[in-house]
Amino acid sequence: MRYVSRWEISNKDKKNYIELLTPHLTVLRAKAGISQDELSKLIGVSRQTYGAVERGLSELSWNTYLALLLFFYENSITRPLLRQCGACPDELIRRFNPDGVPDADQASSPDAPDAALFGGLDEQGKRTIHNMAMVEYARANSMSLEAVVKAFEGMDAVNSSSNPAADSALAAIKKKKV
Repeated sequence: MRYVSRWEISNKDKKNYIELLTPHLTVLRAKAGISQDELSKLIGVSRQTYGAVERGLSELSWNTYLALLLFFYENSITRPLLRQCGACPDELIRRFNPDGVPDADQASSPDAPDAALFGGLDEQGKRTIHNMAMVEYARANSMSLEAVVKAFEGMDAVNSSSNPAADSALAAIKKKKV
């Protein structure tokens, strides 16, 4: 029987963690208020490489994932969003914590989604909630339509909403010229 250290993470798990974070990079970066150029310099990759990752044209390396996780996890503005979107799994944080327990504020955060509520949703329901949250974030922060579209990773994601309230909020954002 092979001994596996708590520090050993399989390539499959690494890939899964990376796949959880990648779709949220644009939103996390925008919320942190940092440009692609600034962030890429901070984490040690070229702007072109980072931009390709955000656009889904390139995959993150494990080292880059860890650098981004550290940046977004330790940023008080992006940490709640990182936790809510599931891009910082508790099982990974448990491996890093000597007691095997995530930070107390993660479990008791009023911003944390109700797992029982969201756990029962199908993919369409989860996507609708995601779209509504992004439209509301954009509205509350007076973001331009271009920023909303970029945050949704393209117009198709925005137009895919089957929720009239989301469509109405998006229409209001389109009319508002910021």
